Amino acid sequence: MSAKKAKRTVTRLQFTEEEHSSPELQKATQKVDKAANKLEKAAKKGKAESLGTHEASISFGPMKKPVKLQFEELQVKKTPSTLKSAAAALPAAEVHRQIARSEDDNVGVEAAHRLEGTAEGTVRAAQNAHRSHALKAERKSLKAEKKLDQANISLLQKQAAREQPLFSTNPISRWQQKQAIKKEYAAAKAGKGVDTVQKTAQTIVKTAKKAKEALEKAAAFVARHSKVFLGIIGIFFVVMLILNTFASCSQMAVGGLNAFLTTSYTASDEDITAADLEYTRLEAELQYDLLNIERDYPGFDEYRYTIDPIGHDPHELIAYLTARFEDFTYAEVEAELRSLFSSMYNLSITETVEVRYRTETRYRTYTVTDPETGEIRTIRESYEVEVPYNFYILNINLSSQSLYSVVYPRMNADQREMYLVYMDTKGNKQYFGNPFTFNWPSHVTSLYGWRVHPITDRLQIHRGLDLGVALGTPIQSIHDGEVVRVGYDASGYGNYVVIADKDGYRSTYAHCSSILVTEGQSVLRGQAIAKAGSTGASTGSHLHLELTLNGQYLNPYFFIEGTDPYTPPAVGATNGAYTDYDIPPEALSDPTFAALIKEAEKYLGYPYVWGGSTPSTSFDCSGFVCWVFNNSGVYPLSRTTAQGIFDQCAIIPPSEAKPGDIVFFTGTYDSIGPVSHVAIYVGDGMMIHAGNPIQYASMNTSYFQSHFYAFGRLPRR
Repeated sequence: MSAKKAKRTVTRLQFTEEEHSSPELQKATQKVDKAANKLEKAAKKGKAESLGTHEASISFGPMKKPVKLQFEELQVKKTPSTLKSAAAALPAAEVHRQIARSEDDNVGVEAAHRLEGTAEGTVRAAQNAHRSHALKAERKSLKAEKKLDQANISLLQKQAAREQPLFSTNPISRWQQKQAIKKEYAAAKAGKGVDTVQKTAQTIVKTAKKAKEALEKAAAFVARHSKVFLGIIGIFFVVMLILNTFASCSQMAVGGLNAFLTTSYTASDEDITAADLEYTRLEAELQYDLLNIERDYPGFDEYRYTIDPIGHDPHELIAYLTARFEDFTYAEVEAELRSLFSSMYNLSITETVEVRYRTETRYRTYTVTDPETGEIRTIRESYEVEVPYNFYILNINLSSQSLYSVVYPRMNADQREMYLVYMDTKGNKQYFGNPFTFNWPSHVTSLYGWRVHPITDRLQIHRGLDLGVALGTPIQSIHDGEVVRVGYDASGYGNYVVIADKDGYRSTYAHCSSILVTEGQSVLRGQAIAKAGSTGASTGSHLHLELTLNGQYLNPYFFIEGTDPYTPPAVGATNGAYTDYDIPPEALSDPTFAALIKEAEKYLGYPYVWGGSTPSTSFDCSGFVCWVFNNSGVYPLSRTTAQGIFDQCAIIPPSEAKPGDIVFFTGTYDSIGPVSHVAIYVGDGMMIHAGNPIQYASMNTSYFQSHFYAFGRLPRR
């Protein structure tokens, strides 16, 4: 039997001198050269013979000049297969022949199929131990070819971004660009179909903006009339109609639908909700344990808490699970959720014993004889001594990383790319409208899921999304439907409205100050139905929003519009990567408050440092407040403790609190005096404080509500 030979392709990308010396491309160019040299070396070890070269050029969309690629085909001598391996290969070979018959018109798939076939051949060969030495060179050359292809595609993508940065401004554009480059590269490597692919790629670029607008309009239309699978089918047909006005409409329609599906969460709504619910359970149990430390560890003289924030962005969690596991079920990712949690949080509880001294008053007696009278008197006098004693301290330290820092190393390059795409699209699951006229994420005071109840301090499931807004803020219906219930629940919802639609979805709006609709009334998405309030069992003005499908609860966070663009934190950042907040312009019209905030925002992201009181040391809570008031010129507040600040303030009721006032908390640790934490109030239930790090935070979380003490106001200059 004659020896068979496998083809290997060495690809050389031809760039100009200016492009080679470009700082943006230099590193990528070096990787390409290194990978090509490795492949040539591996091919020679496999006794390769050159079959000649062919050239092709790629000019994908944003690139102004075509990039030339030079392909040299090599044949690598292959060890003859044994009878057993040949027989085992027959079924797979027949499958590949059948696939090949249907791939003649798809060069990209054909190229990938060819690589797949080669890989299968390598696997079969590796199973035969007696041939492993002979196959070593072939395996090396196959690996080197794959590395070279990856380096080439990466360099082409960087070149495209350099030529036209506009197309790399968001994850979706980058993803679409990379897919097109991969497809054209495969076609050029195969040596056929390049012109067709180039034209298709150029058409994609020319119509990308219009197609995006069409998809958005189609999605909005279908979301008003149907949900989930019907929505996807509806988008397909509506987009086809719109794209009839563009060139290559049939290809673009299929491509647009494919892009929509590819950038969407693929798990069911129920599995998405269940996965995030489990993660909130783990976090809530941790929060509950922290709140009950002094009950579970009694008898200490002091409890010292150093606590990083607890919480996560639900979209970050689901984007990661989708990028990593694709169409996952809750059962498939349950173990991964526990693993993520263990990596994200680290709780340590240690005991410290300090020898301290206290002053004790003691008494002694002695006699004195009067020298003149001889009278003897007994004298009793007091004196003070310093007595040592053991002072027992329990140190509670919770450190947390950002969820992004935990998931990033668990993903490969392609998964990271898709993660950013999902974060940009929010999984294309926003079937429902925005309950407000503004983006709501910065107003979240309590997420859907397990939590420590802010009033009862018990662990329980919170079946809705709480959004802290000003009293009287208009609330809009998130979908078309009929008002099926208007009621009042003194021990729960307060004033509430329930709206149902024909598809089985039902939304509930609770704690309203007033209701604007009546039972039986038909309402439209975006129609004002109520005003926000704090009726029923409520700790402050907010909207409690619930969503169910045929009686089963869903997490509204994933399904309503009004989210913010995503910017990932730095890898390695703590979970305290600071929370920013846009203060309403009307509050900043007060020049005194504006000066206060201008100074305070200089230190966003600074770490919490116990005893810190200057920018050079960073700050603790009281050090931060004192520095900001003093250096903004608002009030000469000398360095003191949180209790010391409280003692200088006029106490005001919460109903009279306004931006620039100070908010005090108690029991956050075992402090001298009732006040243990202090922050600057900025309005709408928000504050800026030295958490870890310095950041904006909502006062309406269960933690801060349970520790709230008072509002205070310093005199104005």
